[in-house]
Amino acid sequence: SHRYARNVIRQAAKVTGSHAPRRRTPSAIANLAHELRRLRLAAELTQRDFAARSGISARAISDLER
Repeated sequence: SHRYARNVIRQAAKVTGSHAPRRRTPSAIANLAHELRRLRLAAELTQRDFAARSGISARAISDLER
């Protein structure tokens, strides 16, 4: 569901601290990408599965994880 995807993204942001500054540094973006991928894999979801649950395209998930 959309709520699941938002929670995963929020959790990744909290772990990386990327929600705090308005201006994102390359390392904060890289940390967010890494955490999003780590959490998705921990939930045993493919990018396609995560996209279907979240309402975000698989391409967007891929781009977010880079």
